[in-house]
Amino acid sequence: MEGFLTTQQAAQALRLSEVTLKRWRAKGQGPLWCAIGGRIFYQLADLRHWRDEFLTMPHDIRQTLE
Repeated sequence: MEGFLTTQQAAQALRLSEVTLKRWRAKGQGPLWCAIGGRIFYQLADLRHWRDEFLTMPHDIRQTLE
């Protein structure tokens, strides 16, 4: 499945542990995921979107964009 990552691959991409992703799933936190045939997958686009929510920029640039 193109564009889908396993938990191991997603953890590597985000530089997190698999345990962290599993814990977040159990708590309803973290990036979006789906279960297909009993296996957990993450879409690369969703990982990027989730990561980008945490990006910050200098205050003066943010004011210019608003």
